[in-house]
Amino acid sequence: MKAQLYREEDVLAMGREVLQIEARALSDLVTQLDHRFVLAVDLLRTCRGRVVVSGIGKSGHVARKIASTPGIEGRNLARHH
Repeated sequence: MKAQLYREEDVLAMGREVLQIEARALSDLVTQLDHRFVLAVDLLRTCRGRVVVSGIGKSGHVARKIASTPGIEGRNLARHH
């Protein structure tokens, strides 16, 4: 039997703390949403041609998900890394 590096309760406590931190960060973003968000959505909605999304690491993963999502307003999306 392999010895545990961390106690189960410590791992769970750490996981809960991380989720609480991330939840607070997302909650804080709600108050920052303003007319600039509407402008960005409108810009994407009315653009002609391709929308290129890019990123490295986690943002690259998000870009790949966005580019592969079918039916986003019928846009032609391309991912560049």
